[in-house]
Amino acid sequence: MELDGTRIKWLLWVQYEGNHASNTSTYNYRDETVAHSGRTWHRLLRAKGWRMGPEITSERLVWLLDAPARNELMIIYMEDGADQGSEAFHRRAVAAFTVRAR
Repeated sequence: MELDGTRIKWLLWVQYEGNHASNTSTYNYRDETVAHSGRTWHRLLRAKGWRMGPEITSERLVWLLDAPARNELMIIYMEDGADQGSEAFHRRAVAAFTVRAR
């Protein structure tokens, strides 16, 4: 993450989630799930005193790690396009991290 005062210029978030063995829940992504995640993010960022500018571009990558879809790895990259323009977002997002197979 890079801040300009309290404004987030860019943010890379990596999150692992999994369901407890005692339940039978699975991940099933629908539009309302993605919207819910976005609302949760914004509340968390505001609680820290940080803010996102009006020109936010983001990419959310989700890998379901097992066939029953009980575990996931999520990588989210967000960037405020006010400084450099959102047209270069993809290039900067790809350059921000590398995923390698073991």
